Amino acid sequence: MGRPRHPAWSANLDAAEHAEIHSGGERFKVRVRRLTGADRDRAWHRAVAYWPGYTMEQRLATGRPFRLYELTRI
Repeated sequence: MGRPRHPAWSANLDAAEHAEIHSGGERFKVRVRRLTGADRDRAWHRAVAYWPGYTMEQRLATGRPFRLYELTRI
């Protein structure tokens, strides 16, 4: 995460309108939306509240803001 470049999987999500999730033994489709602006800020604060280590990882990313996505089940 704290690398100078975005992870390759994030480019896949950027290129996709939909994706498939495997979670808890279940497989389902989701709509993909990269979060920006106030939506991203709110999601970032929730992520850091869940795991404060994201703050350190973000610093290690040398100025590259983490890409955050909303995945909505369809």
